[in-house]
Amino acid sequence: MSEIEPSHNDIPGGPRSPERGRYRHTLTALPGGKALVAGGSSRLSTLSTAELFDSATNSFPHAAPMSRARHSHTATLLPSGKVLIAGGSGTNTAELYDPATNTWTPTGSMSRARSGHHAALLPSGKVLVFDSSGTSELYNPATGTWSITAPLLSSRTGGVSALLRSGQVLLSSGAIGATPTASSELYEPGQQSWSATGSLWVGRCQHTATELPSGAVLVAGGSSSGTPLASVESYDPATRTWTSLGSMTQARSGHVAVRLPWGQVLVIGGNASTTQTTTELFDPATNTWKETAGMRVARAGFTLTPLYTQEVLAVGCGPAGEPSAELYTP
Repeated sequence: MSEIEPSHNDIPGGPRSPERGRYRHTLTALPGGKALVAGGSSRLSTLSTAELFDSATNSFPHAAPMSRARHSHTATLLPSGKVLIAGGSGTNTAELYDPATNTWTPTGSMSRARSGHHAALLPSGKVLVFDSSGTSELYNPATGTWSITAPLLSSRTGGVSALLRSGQVLLSSGAIGATPTASSELYEPGQQSWSATGSLWVGRCQHTATELPSGAVLVAGGSSSGTPLASVESYDPATRTWTSLGSMTQARSGHVAVRLPWGQVLVIGGNASTTQTTTELFDPATNTWKETAGMRVARAGFTLTPLYTQEVLAVGCGPAGEPSAELYTP
């Protein structure tokens, strides 16, 4: 496995940088080795601009801009191939990006403005959206409309969600008020309801949740009362219980994690988001962690996505707000 390639134009093998430095944006892998970068914040403004990463040329061609500037929104790739952008920047509006025509189309608005919310594509093709207010709703691509669904059992901030193979959505931990909670809950699409499930061993915020090849969910790091954690737990959907696993090599909070095509989990950054570049890999076959090559550029508020080429793309501002991107190549 090779290390993450640098983004600088003068170093062969790395992707050319995007035109805009941005954070709090979305990054969505598309078929054919492309990825949509949409919106976010720059050092001076909220952005409506979008770019398409093309793995064939390692470049970021312009994409059509969104209808409005937004950050802290969600982006969901629909079965149709279109991308649903919802909320962000204090708005309830939503729009669809069509990669085939490079166009944006307004679609139905949510019941309320949402930022920093969660979105999950359900097996039915509908999209579940929920946030720290405890409210949730469903987007129906067939009609372009939203409908209210059951509220969460508790309002929480800093929780992390994961889609299970069963079609259920797991929301783990976070904080209720100012206190980290170890509780978790599940959204049941068939009943359109939330139910309590097993509690974590440690209450945590700003952790990551990644589905493993076995169907279990790996929860890594986060913070407890402001202290970064190295501890790791695994959720078993069959028993609805949590098991403590071996710790990461470093304590991390606010980091990013993705599952690689061969089943390992790549974890990057965390803690001081503008300086932390270290990277490690979790091997589910041995339940162990090992350090791997770190990012070449420290970046804030970056996004990470596996591409259909099996590479992993990281996009986000460098330390001075400059555009920056890197590729992790197997």
